[in-house]
Amino acid sequence: MAGTGRPPGFRAEAGPSGDDLHCRQPVCEAISNAGGNFILTCKPSSHTTLHEWIQGARIDSLKRTRRLGGKRKRRLHTRWMHDLPLGDGAGAMKVNRLGAAGAPETG
Repeated sequence: MAGTGRPPGFRAEAGPSGDDLHCRQPVCEAISNAGGNFILTCKPSSHTTLHEWIQGARIDSLKRTRRLGGKRKRRLHTRWMHDLPLGDGAGAMKVNRLGAAGAPETG
């Protein structure tokens, strides 16, 4: 990660993105089996097992301030976790989680 500003294991290949309706194991497995990567939204209400793993866990993170043009700056906070179960049970697919948030720099 040193010098790249990217989480460990980050791969830059493009892949599909979608909302919570697409974030189901059969869809994720089909994309993965085809050699693809994906970014899908997982709402806490429909992915309770995944979000239970996140609660209280140590989460790797990266915080930095970026200039967006002119004098404006934003604080960016990126957090990630590896090998989380997408669902409940022994056959649950393991996925990586990436969370990102931004806010205007104050002060």
